[in-house]
Amino acid sequence: MTLQEQVWNTAWILAEHYGEEGISVAADMAKSFETGGKHEERDVWLSIMEKVRELTVEHDGVSAFRQ
Repeated sequence: MTLQEQVWNTAWILAEHYGEEGISVAADMAKSFETGGKHEERDVWLSIMEKVRELTVEHDGVSAFRQ
C-alpha cells in the first residue's frame, strides 16, 4: 500500500468515526508531531486533515463521505 493510499484510508476512518470533528483530530495529531520536531509526520497529518475536510464538506446538503 502506498503512502497516499494510507493517508486516504486514515482520512476515511476519521471521517467515518468522527465526521467533521475528524478534522480537529488530524489537526491535533499534526500539532503534536510539530511540537516533537517531526515535520515529515506533521505534513502527513496535515494532508490527512485536508482529506477529512474534503470527505466531510457538504455539497448540495450531502457530504462527499455520505454519497
